[in-house]
Amino acid sequence: MARGHVYLKVFNKNTGERLSEDRLFIKSNERIGFSTNTKENFFYNSSITIYEGVWSHFYEARFELWFVPDGGGKELKIVETTRNICGWQR
Repeated sequence: MARGHVYLKVFNKNTGERLSEDRLFIKSNERIGFSTNTKENFFYNSSITIYEGVWSHFYEARFELWFVPDGGGKELKIVETTRNICGWQR
């Protein structure tokens, strides 16, 4: 595993629209640990807000965790999951 950082991408599952892209990168971007032991895991925790939608309407969103290696190189999707969410409104 290379040194680098991870961040979230979230998509509306029905439309494919990427949600809260700029804000999510800033809020979910985190440097992760590094080890030559491939069985070692690293803790990642992030609190995010999806701004598209309204409180009263739930919809499916796909959450993807991406790894970006230091020094460039291709991004790698680590894991994805789908959840029902509602948007945030003032």
